[in-house]
Parts: sequence; structure tokens; C-alpha cells
Amino acid sequence: MAGIVDLIKEHVYGFFDIPYVPEEILFADRPLVLHISDTPANSYRFIFRLIRRLEPEYLIHTGDFVDDIKLENRPGQLVEYRGKLKKIFRQLEELPVGRIYLVPGNHDDRATVDECTQRAVVFSEKSVIEIDDIRLYVSHYYPEVEAHSKEAVDYMLFGHNLMPDRQPGTTASLLNGITAIHVLSVSSKQVYSIPYPSGTDSARKLLLPKVGM
Repeated sequence: MAGIVDLIKEHVYGFFDIPYVPEEILFADRPLVLHISDTPANSYRFIFRLIRRLEPEYLIHTGDFVDDIKLENRPGQLVEYRGKLKKIFRQLEELPVGRIYLVPGNHDDRATVDECTQRAVVFSEKSVIEIDDIRLYVSHYYPEVEAHSKEAVDYMLFGHNLMPDRQPGTTASLLNGITAIHVLSVSSKQVYSIPYPSGTDSARKLLLPKVGM
């Protein structure tokens, strides 16, 4: 019954672009890592509200920061991309979130990202982040076994497309930031999922024939 109630609340709250956060997430053991990926500009109002609600100690974004602008396919939109990114990052860095970690995607411009950030830390593809006693492999693209076979990691965070959250040959948990917003309790190792707001996939163009995602 609780699951049905939560689904109803998610739907009603989502209609007003307000994240519904179950009590098990609100009272989860700290610190918390919030993982997002491939975020169109119109999803940030929802994400910012979620950050204010949770006040996570860490935010990890695995790329395509303004995913309604497919910069790899349309480099002429760089000026529009820079304008949106600067506004988004300015607001993000003022929110009650501890450390912000960014991994640029194929529709990002690294020089512009560096220009628009103040306190966020920008990582390259296939990096490993250590938080307390866990190791996080962060990548925009779906990770390959060879990329992490030499060092054990606990979680692999990625985005880019709708690959499954499982891969043969690894014991690490795979978290696809496109399928949902993930909340990871570092101390309990529990992972929770929060749906993106309605219309996110449409803005990502995931509901249309996909070219150069």
C-alpha cells in the first residue's frame, strides 16, 4: 500500500514540478550523494528544489549539463549553451549542497564549463572519486569492464543513453543517471531513486529517433 501511495504522491507533486521525497530518503544515513545526468534546462527547477529539500553533502553530475542543446551536433549553439550554463551553475553553486563534482559529456564544452564554474570540481572521463570508504567510478559513457578492471570500485555512475544498470564481469553497482535521480547513502550503502520531472525525456529528445545522444 505504501508503494501505491508514494506513486500517487509522486504524480501529484510532479504535476506542480515539486519533488516528492519519501521519509526513508529524508532520514537516510548521512552523508548523501545525489547523482544526476543529461539534464535539460527545464529540469533544473525540480532539481534545485530537491537539493534544497535534501541538502546533500555531494552532488555528482555525469554530463550533458544542458541536454536540450545537442552541442556536439550543433556547435553553432555554443553562445546559447554558455548563457544557459552560466545561469544554471550560478544558481547551483549557491544551493545548500556540499561538494559538486562534474564530468562533461559529449554535448558539453570543457572550456565553457571551466569558465562558468566557481567551486565545482570538474573531472575527466573514467575518473575515480573516493568518499569515506567507498570508491565511485564516474563517466559520461556506459563503463566498460576494461576501464575499471585494474582497481576495485563500489559504484559506477554514468549517463549518455538508456543502457541497463547491470553489466557482466563486475561486482560494482551501476547507476544510470538518465533512468532516475539517484540518492546514495555513503554509510549504509543504500541507493534510492527519485523520478525526473515530467517532460525530461522529451526535452532530452529520448522519445524521438536518437541521433548523437
